[in-house]
Amino acid sequence: MRPLAVCTVILAALSLSACATLDEKECRSVSWRELGVRDGRMGYPASRLAEHQEACAEFGIRPDPAAYARGRLDGLESYCQPHNAVREGLAGRAYQAGVCPPGKEAAFVSLHRAAYEVHESRARISTLNGQSDSIERELRSDKLSDERRARLRHDLRDLDRDLRRERDQLRWKESDLDRLSGRLAY
Repeated sequence: MRPLAVCTVILAALSLSACATLDEKECRSVSWRELGVRDGRMGYPASRLAEHQEACAEFGIRPDPAAYARGRLDGLESYCQPHNAVREGLAGRAYQAGVCPPGKEAAFVSLHRAAYEVHESRARISTLNGQSDSIERELRSDKLSDERRARLRHDLRDLDRDLRRERDQLRWKESDLDRLSGRLAY
């Protein structure tokens, strides 16, 4: 076999094993209930069990679905709390519909969405600040043509206006999040 083909096979095998949720040692020693708790606390959907089952199948090990489900529900009690919805949203992490129990999902989704909008607004402000800094650095150059300098100043004014608008939006979004957090604490 050619060296390139050998490297390709090895890389493919390594990438497949990297996708497995559990290795052989973990499959043999795992407490399915504790794994369910951990997955629930991380907000994984119920389909995560199928990924574990697939990872352990090659070692001839079958999960305990009932223990996993009980543990996952316990873990979701921690994950599906209002403060966590805010934390997850502010961190920019997506929420998969149906993860939280029906009695908690609507409030969780509302808080998560509001927090995620704050995250997105902060990210846009960061991007606009970076663009503004870049233009200001370029404007300091003494090698710019008058036409280029005028264009950059125009762009900088546009960016400043966009930044003011986005900062105003951020204040509204943060205010909405605070109001919603107080109202939806369960």
